[in-house]
Amino acid sequence: MKKFKKLLSVLICTFILMMAFSPCETFAKEKVVRLGYVNSAGYQEGLEGETKTGFGYEYFQKISYYTDWKYEYVYGSFSELITKLANGEIDILGDVTYTEDRAKKMNFSSYPMGSEKYFLYTSVNNEKFDSLNTSVINGARIGIEPKKVSANLIKEWVDKFDLDVTYVECENFNDVETKTDKGEIDLFINTDAIEGYGYKPVFYIGPSDFYFAVNKNRNDLLEELNNALAIIQSSIPNYNEIVRDTYMGSSVGDAFLGKEENEWLKEHGNKLTIGYLDNNLPYSGTDENGEVCGYLSSVIDVMENKHGITVDRIAYDSLNDMYKAVQNGELDIYGPSYGTFYLSEQNGAMQSSSIMETQLAIVYGSDKPATDRIATTYQSMLPDFAVKELYPDSEITQYEDLEACMKAVYMNKADCLLIPASQLNHLRHYRQFRKLNFQDTSTKLQICLFVLKGNSGLLQILDKSIALANSELQGVDFMVDSYAENTFWDLIENNLDYVYLL
Repeated sequence: MKKFKKLLSVLICTFILMMAFSPCETFAKEKVVRLGYVNSAGYQEGLEGETKTGFGYEYFQKISYYTDWKYEYVYGSFSELITKLANGEIDILGDVTYTEDRAKKMNFSSYPMGSEKYFLYTSVNNEKFDSLNTSVINGARIGIEPKKVSANLIKEWVDKFDLDVTYVECENFNDVETKTDKGEIDLFINTDAIEGYGYKPVFYIGPSDFYFAVNKNRNDLLEELNNALAIIQSSIPNYNEIVRDTYMGSSVGDAFLGKEENEWLKEHGNKLTIGYLDNNLPYSGTDENGEVCGYLSSVIDVMENKHGITVDRIAYDSLNDMYKAVQNGELDIYGPSYGTFYLSEQNGAMQSSSIMETQLAIVYGSDKPATDRIATTYQSMLPDFAVKELYPDSEITQYEDLEACMKAVYMNKADCLLIPASQLNHLRHYRQFRKLNFQDTSTKLQICLFVLKGNSGLLQILDKSIALANSELQGVDFMVDSYAENTFWDLIENNLDYVYLL
């Protein structure tokens, strides 16, 4: 009997262990879904056995969190896969534009996967259509692919502006390229994700949503998909834009300068001058070789290498000196600095698109942060007038530099110093900072570059350069550039009180 009980105990333990560690049980509830996978830059990257990434890949993974789907990847071109979907050979495909013909062969999600922007393109050397006036299109030959939604978009757009054009039907995009290169068509319509720089966008046509398409016989998947999308959209309302911008980056339009931008450059000898705040990492600074470093260096690199502009750089120790140079006509672009449209209006300036968003941090010396008395300096990206906008009831005192501000906080002559959270690491080499406290606030700061009003062509150059720089720098953490390591002498200076006692 004892042997039987012992044997039974062993069997029970073995069964429990098998249940606990069985991979089959872990995935028992998962449903295998045949997913059409188009290997395309930024959308779905990585083949069988390779690391996968891209906004389409991430979106499908997000969906699987709420559906318990396990994907069986089916690789192919878009045309191959949409045919397989119509034939029931795969279960789901992303990035599909809705048409009545397609709706007869497949189901579409209730929520869009995203939105594509469509442009009219021409050869990069064709200057005939470099105008904001749509009348220049009259008489043009426009290449279209009749079966695509883009054909309807361009026809609606042409009718809207009452233009007289000739449509040239093309079999596919290769046919469009061939006819454009041979001079048989003047313009064609495509999305902002078009690859290659042989063509340039000249007119924005408009957006068009694209969807998830599901096998006509898999209503179960369609219901689960729509439920998952409802959860995602309600919890992260702008998820479509976030995930797409993470991987797709800038629009092709950012790679080309239009008529107004080129006219500004022509008037200024294809040259501009940027003034920047020194010791302002991770945004701007000067390295040991006298070159601009930080985020600004990437914007300048785009201007010089992508747009062919000669860029002069001038470093300033304070925003006050930089503002004087702007008013004296010595600078075309200045910053980076904290910006709001109100502050820009007061200063007669136009601010660029945000180069970075960060939190406002408060550096304080007491047990609890207070903002009754705030120390500021023109060495900071948040000078007195900017702080006044954020804390209108506070007493604001101007100090010579950041070190003096922190000393005032440490000596209780001020309650705090305000600074972008992304610059906290940069303050570590100041002795006073190591004896202070800091924390993020809920206030978000937009860091921008600026030009004076009346220079809209220059502003467009700047915004396009920022967009390209952001695209190239995705995933780069500039906090690393601002990090200051402790040296032996830092250790001595930080503990001078103890050294004096010795």
